[in-house]
Amino acid sequence: MNFHLPNPLPAGGRSAVERVQFTGGYDRTPFPTEAKLSPAALQLTKSQQESCAVTIPWPVETFGSPVTSTATLRERPESYDLLVELARGKLNQLRNAIAELEAQGLSPAPEVMAAAKSATQAFVTAVLNPGTAQSAADAGQTIRHCYVSSDALMRQFTGTAIQLRTQGQRRIPTRWGCRIQSVPNAAETALFKAAFTSVVVVPNWAEIEIASTNFDWRNLDAMVDWAIANNYQPTIGPLIDFGEPLPGWLDGWEGELPSLAAFFCDFIESVVHRYQDRVKNWVLCSGFNHWNRYGVSEDDRLRLVGRMLELARTTDVDARWVIGLTQPWGDYLGGDDHSYSPLVFSDTLLRSGLSVNGFELELFAGNDDRASLLRDGLDTVRLLDLFGLLGVPLDVVARHPGRAKASDSQKAGDLSKCWRSSDGEPAQSEWGDWVSKLCLSYAHIRSFTWAAWTDTADDALGLVTADGRPKPLLRALQARREQCL
Repeated sequence: MNFHLPNPLPAGGRSAVERVQFTGGYDRTPFPTEAKLSPAALQLTKSQQESCAVTIPWPVETFGSPVTSTATLRERPESYDLLVELARGKLNQLRNAIAELEAQGLSPAPEVMAAAKSATQAFVTAVLNPGTAQSAADAGQTIRHCYVSSDALMRQFTGTAIQLRTQGQRRIPTRWGCRIQSVPNAAETALFKAAFTSVVVVPNWAEIEIASTNFDWRNLDAMVDWAIANNYQPTIGPLIDFGEPLPGWLDGWEGELPSLAAFFCDFIESVVHRYQDRVKNWVLCSGFNHWNRYGVSEDDRLRLVGRMLELARTTDVDARWVIGLTQPWGDYLGGDDHSYSPLVFSDTLLRSGLSVNGFELELFAGNDDRASLLRDGLDTVRLLDLFGLLGVPLDVVARHPGRAKASDSQKAGDLSKCWRSSDGEPAQSEWGDWVSKLCLSYAHIRSFTWAAWTDTADDALGLVTADGRPKPLLRALQARREQCL
């Protein structure tokens, strides 16, 4: 499948083209794609024979590089115009979303319709002038107007949904929390209690069990004690996170699945026995759908999760057990070493008869390997609706960097996975606020959790700076708690 590219490419365009992928299936996840790039053309090949769409994190003025998708494309000898097809796909998605809102008896806000009208007009001129610089410019404007409209549409949707859920002075029952990895000091405790109704305590297995069967529980004990002393019913987890450092002594057991399973189960059993009288909410594991570690295949990772879940259930039959999923849009599926999308991974666990109480979706933005490519509200709504079909509650954990002074890596042509291509505090606040409001809009979303309480020397993912200053997002989350929870 061949595509014409704008010449020259916009800033960040080359990095975006390097992440182009075919997507398909019910969950619209990527599959292996081979791309050949020339100065003004792109050739894509795939092994699958079915029709598909093309997705690319295309740079959009003021919005950053959100993933934009074409409509379904058929194989043909003639080249497609990439920007025109991206514009067609995004406009189709927007018009469908507006139609769904109208079908529910709601009138789209004037700013939604104004931007949608501008997008349609720009798309018409782009199609009528194929292969010209003007066509590329009009297609780019179509895409931007679509994002302006969808942004306004999401604000309207969340505002209406929250209003309906809080009618009659009702409070929304969503658990509203933040993860901690150490005990907050007195000043931070006051900030935390003002903002959140729940807390998630994250154990660090690498620090707890530096040597096999030699445990140091002091930090985890202190965090659980702090949570209970401040009238929280804590969640602990993920107990085993494949995306984070694990004990170094496990490296000597690569490929030894029975031994690895025994080590994992021993740690889970030790933690649960220690805290089961005080903790009933657990995140068992995370990242098993994504990360290849210790030479464990996808099928073996599924079996490993099943074994750990059975052990956890036996150890505490009354507890609530959740499985965490990284990169829930399946960005990792572009390689040949994965075949299970996050939805298929989850559905397979449920169909196996295992008692899973819910799934935790990681909505992570940022420029690290764990973060997903950037998505807008329409794509996020579709993801939450899709996982809602599993019939179990969802937990959402979110994060976005928030530096006091935003870095300028995007100027060097790098692909940014941050909102508005910024890792500054304003972008963190805007992105985190709309994601949190989206979670409050759904009854099947049991909890919203921010993934980090304080910044560290290595990142700025927290809600409080390393010197204790609260960031704007913390104030926004506190206001949302006072309003709705």
